[in-house]
Amino acid sequence: MTGKEDSVEQKITSVSPERALDIEVEHDVDVMMEKLKNGEEVVFRFNGDTAGDEDMELIKSSLMNLCMTAKRISKQKE
Repeated sequence: MTGKEDSVEQKITSVSPERALDIEVEHDVDVMMEKLKNGEEVVFRFNGDTAGDEDMELIKSSLMNLCMTAKRISKQKE
């Protein structure tokens, strides 16, 4: 309403805990995507800690699904 975007912290404090987690994750992903676009290094962190083995397996699985979906979409366009 002020014409300025609320900070992530402001958004988080004004919603339910479940939505706050969604907002925090969305922000983290936006930051990672911007870094990737700029050719910067991206470090995956969870609650301030570097991703552990289980986290890395989840990331790998998610990236595999992403790549497979992108490949299927690309082939459909041909």
